[in-house]
Amino acid sequence: MDPGWTRSADGSLAWSPCAARMAVPLQLASPYLSGKVSASAPPLVLLVLNYKLPRTTINLWHQASLRICADGGANRLYDEVPRLLDSSSEESDDEIRDQDSTDLQKCLHAVEEVTKLKEWELQACNILAVGALGGRLDHTISNLAMLHRFSHLQLTLCGDGNLARLIQRGRTIIHVDPQTEGPQCALFPLCGPATASTTGLRWNLDHTCMEMHGLLSTSNRLVAEEVQVETDQQLVWVTSRVGEE
Repeated sequence: MDPGWTRSADGSLAWSPCAARMAVPLQLASPYLSGKVSASAPPLVLLVLNYKLPRTTINLWHQASLRICADGGANRLYDEVPRLLDSSSEESDDEIRDQDSTDLQKCLHAVEEVTKLKEWELQACNILAVGALGGRLDHTISNLAMLHRFSHLQLTLCGDGNLARLIQRGRTIIHVDPQTEGPQCALFPLCGPATASTTGLRWNLDHTCMEMHGLLSTSNRLVAEEVQVETDQQLVWVTSRVGEE
């Protein structure tokens, strides 16, 4: 039986987050956003999409081991930080056009191809997509869906003063950098109901069932630098960016 599931007296199965796998730390982009990157930090892959870019884009560009721009992302980067757009960009607009894929999806497929050529361990790379949140609602929803479609990757969406990550089923520890993100936060499922418990939030969940047409943990606040989440289904974790509106 999968860890986390228990059998009741009547023979039915129920998910018990406390009995799930050991807590796994959530790999965050915070060190790159704050500039506090250790020598042992995983490679940063920067994806530039066609929407308003954060103020930290220049620093992120210099820190990235791989940079990919999709469609209008290259033009937007050139408009905002022209001295950065040169031959150091691994992929450009024309190289990854595909009408059957979204901008972010095209970028992620390009990441898979380039990292294979470089013989990098893809799952260890920290992938940050800037310009991924905000603007057109359909684009934002599509980008959030990519968190699920590429759930095997360490992907963070960044845009409009927010960060979004996918939390896997089981128990997860999130180490928050208060100089980079918060205090606003949210936790919600996109793919059906989820039962979750948390610590470190102003309004913690206690084996609470969340679903899109019911209760969602929105407009919550961080009250600790370590947050723990236990869930029986994948959840989207959103935090506000400090100094980015």
